[in-house]
Amino acid sequence: MLSPAPRVLHVITSLGVGGSERYLGQLVPRLAARGVISTVVSLGAPGPIGESLASAGVPVIDLGMRRDRLVQPRALLRLLRATRDARADVVQTWLYHADLIGMIAGRAAGCRCIAWNVRCAETDFTRHARTTKLVAHALALLSRMPRVVIHNSRAGRRAHEALGYRARRWLYLPNGVDAAAVARGPAARAAARARLGLADDELAIGCFGRVDPAKGWDVLVRAVPQFLERIPRARFVLGGTGVTRDAAAFAGLPSSVLVVGERSDLAEAWAAFDFTTLPSVSEGWPNVVAESMAAGVPVVATRAGDAEDIVGDAGILVEPGRPEALVEGWLAMAALSRDQREGMGERGRGRMRERFDLEVVADRYARLYESLAEVARSRAGAPAWDDALKEVGP
Repeated sequence: MLSPAPRVLHVITSLGVGGSERYLGQLVPRLAARGVISTVVSLGAPGPIGESLASAGVPVIDLGMRRDRLVQPRALLRLLRATRDARADVVQTWLYHADLIGMIAGRAAGCRCIAWNVRCAETDFTRHARTTKLVAHALALLSRMPRVVIHNSRAGRRAHEALGYRARRWLYLPNGVDAAAVARGPAARAAARARLGLADDELAIGCFGRVDPAKGWDVLVRAVPQFLERIPRARFVLGGTGVTRDAAAFAGLPSSVLVVGERSDLAEAWAAFDFTTLPSVSEGWPNVVAESMAAGVPVVATRAGDAEDIVGDAGILVEPGRPEALVEGWLAMAALSRDQREGMGERGRGRMRERFDLEVVADRYARLYESLAEVARSRAGAPAWDDALKEVGP
């Protein structure tokens, strides 16, 4: 007799176009193809990822929480009701605030299997809202309560153990990349450059990420003029949530730098670049590096988080926090011929397909939820849980 399909309630802080949000948007449809029934709850406005999921038939619930308030009883009651209505075997939370409210609602609803998903390695909260620090330290005290704490980067686990997390079970599930969905090749390059207004003979360098101190935008802004003095034909294209000319951080950049803001077409845009760059001073598992590599585009990245493990020999790695190091890396990449960069990019694409394929990671998530659902439905507590989890990963 076949076991019932696992039912998972995903709780996430928002469904904008951030890395975790986009990843959840890619993962949920693949879980459906593997028989996992998902409902997605956004603490804030659903945004474009929520709209995409809803159009694919996934139930999406907006709790309407305000970011400036830590305690919001009405939202908690709505989440409790959603957990019961979804008949969730597993409550899977994504990001700090969702971890906390998802834990409270999941326990109140009687869900035996709650999983957290640690998505960052930045635990210096002096540059974040006070509520974020309070929530993170509360989670450290509660970290024995989830059945499992997933971490998508080894750097993230180390940082959170140092913060005081004492998970009863850690599980490493790195992000996956859908290399087949990323545009590549001469035709894709020409089309992407035309959309961005880039000439074929310009050295195009892309950098994407949200405005956040950990992303190292201040380092990049100081490095760009130095590089353009040496390579005037270069064009930087900067984008991400909050990356606009109106933002003070980018106001002083040369007019030749394109500031394109938030983009929903990155799968097509990567092909425009000769290389991309990651200036972060702190990272977990940088999606933009992996996506660029999946498009066959090499990278110049800082050694932040798991970047070194992702990049391997498919790019150039430099020390974080130093503008001169970024410039040196960019100059080294610019000195390569186009054929050499394309060869490096192809090695990166192969690395993504071999080590970080999204279908393989989705299989592991599905096996995890099947194992957790068995625990949730077993009065005996599923004694084979540890053995089942060994099949998912370390």
